[in-house]
Parts: sequence; structure tokens; C-alpha cells
Amino acid sequence: MLPRDIIAAETIAFRTRPIRWKRATEHFVSTHCGLWHISPIYGGMTRPESYELWFGARTRRRVGSGQTQRECKAVAETM
Repeated sequence: MLPRDIIAAETIAFRTRPIRWKRATEHFVSTHCGLWHISPIYGGMTRPESYELWFGARTRRRVGSGQTQRECKAVAETM
């Protein structure tokens, strides 16, 4: 079973409405339901180079990445 299929099976109840994101704190973002998380990847000390998209409440799985938080949010919407 592909990770995309597992995510689709686990989020079927939540997909009746759009994903609602909380405000970013220190470049980290999570959803109100607690299933999606975006974390920065730092190359230096001040600004993130890119972002990783994680899925799961208890055990998180990396499901994607993007140059901006907006790209990661778009990936989460398509899954």
C-alpha cells in the first residue's frame, strides 16, 4: 500500500471540509485537527531553505516538501 493510499484512508473523515491551518510560529505550522505539520529545513542560522510536510497525529510520516509553506499546503490539499 502506498503512503498516499494510507493518508487517503486515514483522512477520509476530515476531507469533507478544507484543511484549516494555524498561525505559523518560528516557521512551524500545524493544522487545527493536528494531522498535518510543516517544519522548516535550515541551511543557515536565520532563514529556512525549504519546508517539509508531515502527516500523522502520533507517528508522523514525511509526505512531501516545498520551497515555501504555501507549496506544502497545496500538496496537503491534493492528498
